[in-house]
Amino acid sequence: MKRWDRTARKASRLIRKGKAELSDRQLLWMWVILALTLVILTAFLAVSCGRQMTASDAEVPVSVKSRTPLTAGAVSETAYYTDNLNWFGRSNKTVQKGLQYFYRQTGVQPYLYLTNSLGLTDETPTQAALQEYAASLYGTLFRDEGHLLVVLYENSNAADGIVYSLFAGNAAKTVMDEEAVSILKAYWEAAASNSDAYPKGKEDRMFADVFTATARNIMGVKDRTGWVIALAVLLTLMIVIIVRDFRKAWLMRRKLEQEEERAGAEETEPAVKVL
Repeated sequence: MKRWDRTARKASRLIRKGKAELSDRQLLWMWVILALTLVILTAFLAVSCGRQMTASDAEVPVSVKSRTPLTAGAVSETAYYTDNLNWFGRSNKTVQKGLQYFYRQTGVQPYLYLTNSLGLTDETPTQAALQEYAASLYGTLFRDEGHLLVVLYENSNAADGIVYSLFAGNAAKTVMDEEAVSILKAYWEAAASNSDAYPKGKEDRMFADVFTATARNIMGVKDRTGWVIALAVLLTLMIVIIVRDFRKAWLMRRKLEQEEERAGAEETEPAVKVL
């Protein structure tokens, strides 16, 4: 009977030990999940809260109008820029990513035309002459009414060395109304005057940020702060659960060790001879 008792206790300890080992594996998986969550959260914060212009930072007014993006068929997608100033190079992913984001949010495809020669008699044109040039160029470059053409003309005689003009197709004007255009210009002027954030050679990043910020502003793209808070709460709950389970597993292992020590003492105890 005594031997059977010891066998039963040993079997019980083995079962509990197996449960403890299972709990350890569960804890390992939970730590893996926590690590993955931290990586995802870090990447999310980097994207949503990283380097980007905001209406408050640039002192740009927040749009108060509701806009509907152009339908997919309104634009025949083209390239996104012509760079005769060699600011971006032949295939610049940074500026293209910002312009594509604007296109996805608004349905209006932006196009940058950078040049230092307009082929005009007066190489220091008035704003009206530059606007007329942009209108003519629009008809040459596009066959639809859904583009937004931005002509940037580099001229040493200009006050800032650069003059620019915007020309939108008729369909694009339903999105790029007066308020939207003024917001785009405000972002551009704020960025162009911020040489610390956008030093010479970083024009691609500047244009990407300007068009990304403009799209979010004029289309009312929601702030992601709520998602960040939700993820932070979820992360906190996961940490609490892991700490609780870790303590529970530690206590179980400690109890098993104590029981095994007692059982070992009992097994090594000499048998009492009954006379």
